[in-house]
Amino acid sequence: MAERAAVRALFGESRITARLPVTVPQVAERGAGLDRPAVPMDLAPPLEADGRRFERVVALLEAAVEDRVTPGGVLAVGHQGRLALLHPFGRFTYDEDAPPVRRETIYDLASLTKVVGTTTAAMMLYEGDRLPLDAPVTDYLPELARGPDAEAK
Repeated sequence: MAERAAVRALFGESRITARLPVTVPQVAERGAGLDRPAVPMDLAPPLEADGRRFERVVALLEAAVEDRVTPGGVLAVGHQGRLALLHPFGRFTYDEDAPPVRRETIYDLASLTKVVGTTTAAMMLYEGDRLPLDAPVTDYLPELARGPDAEAK
């Protein structure tokens, strides 16, 4: 139940609201948070009428499989609230007898959570002129100044 609710929220089907119950000193006040309205995406069949439109990206994915960058995956491209492309490529593993990836393949995205969440948040802050990308990380996390990554941006 919670997993389905999370997926609905992540894909815009459900409204997301959250408020901090306490103040986080020098970061955010109690009650700060977000309110994202629901913006449902129409998951109708893909609009793949013009197959040439995605030829280059499909070729890149096939080359990635050939070069063993990834065993496979499913590329989903959304455009103007619609699914424009849903393209499976490769296999589940590098084994030649591994099953091929299909449109219906479900992936565990747990390993992507930190990267996707952090990158999305950083880009939203950047777009709002609240996070200059060339600022040192130590401007925000001063405790890193003592470590080997003190110059990281």
